Amino acid sequence: MSRAALIVVGAAAGVAAWWWSNNQSQAQEVYPDEPAPEPAPSALDQASNFIKVSFGGLMPFSVAKNLPGNREYVEALRSAEIKWGIPAELLVAQAYQESRFNPQAVNAWSGAQGMMQFMPATAAEFNLDPFNPFAAIDAAGRYMAQLYRSTGDWKLALAAYNWGIGNLTRKGISKAPTETKNYMAQISANAGYA
Repeated sequence: MSRAALIVVGAAAGVAAWWWSNNQSQAQEVYPDEPAPEPAPSALDQASNFIKVSFGGLMPFSVAKNLPGNREYVEALRSAEIKWGIPAELLVAQAYQESRFNPQAVNAWSGAQGMMQFMPATAAEFNLDPFNPFAAIDAAGRYMAQLYRSTGDWKLALAAYNWGIGNLTRKGISKAPTETKNYMAQISANAGYA
């Protein structure tokens, strides 16, 4: 990461921590018949959320995967890579590319849902709630392993995940849309997979 990017990220984290410390609510009186209020997020979580909102899709993969709010997802993604025999970091980079690790992501244009951006029909095939991030991660790992068995190549499996195995089989990778080619290239670069 460049020095300028580190300065920007550091400044954003500092602003988030300052805002959080200056906006803490007063302690609330708790009554016996009412549930206790939820604990406030930590300063680190507040800074992480501020950076996610501020940088959105511009946040580099190397920064995003190490944010505290994403660690649990990244660990689950790495476990799924091992479970389904997927090269290290490939599924992690795919989740970043699909949703920036957002389990509630919805693509209004295509209808894809959840962290791993399952289409409703594919989610139904896997009997999956696409908004359950841990179920979606496991299903994506299983699906990628299945696509690899069909294509014999991890980059082609990525293309099939993005464009559909039917399109890839019928038309071939040379006819893949630019979006699919960029998808393959970006994930492969982030994962360090040539």
